[in-house]
Amino acid sequence: MNQQSLINALEAWGQEELAGQRRILGHIQRQEEALVANRSGELLAACQDLDRELRTQMERHARRSKLFAQFAALYRADERALSMSSILERAGHPPRLSQLRDDLRRSSATLVRRNRRFAALAGAQRKLIEEIVAELLNQQDPKALGEGGQLVNAEA
Repeated sequence: MNQQSLINALEAWGQEELAGQRRILGHIQRQEEALVANRSGELLAACQDLDRELRTQMERHARRSKLFAQFAALYRADERALSMSSILERAGHPPRLSQLRDDLRRSSATLVRRNRRFAALAGAQRKLIEEIVAELLNQQDPKALGEGGQLVNAEA
């Protein structure tokens, strides 16, 4: 493949990746909303949708790896040393691809922040539930809940 064909393929991959990241962000937002509203059915559905999207992300990652290997062969470089920025540098900074790289950076940063927020919310909810259960069971230490129960003589 020549450089222009690879640039076109990289642009197509980038657009698919950006759309995929936006879908993942939507699934995480749905998870967060369902968690806050305590709607377990919706939370499960959002988790399942996210799982499906993550599988397609793995396919996109494989395509990206293949593209970078082709760029590496074209540029006679180690594919692990290549990035979108280094490819843009070698290709003369095509404007659409440069914009796409910037959009992907922003989208990735937003996704990381949103994912951390959801993880913090889920962790806080888990801790609250553990404390409530510990109080109901009159346990001093909520961490002791995971240690197991007590045997009771049912014949007595």
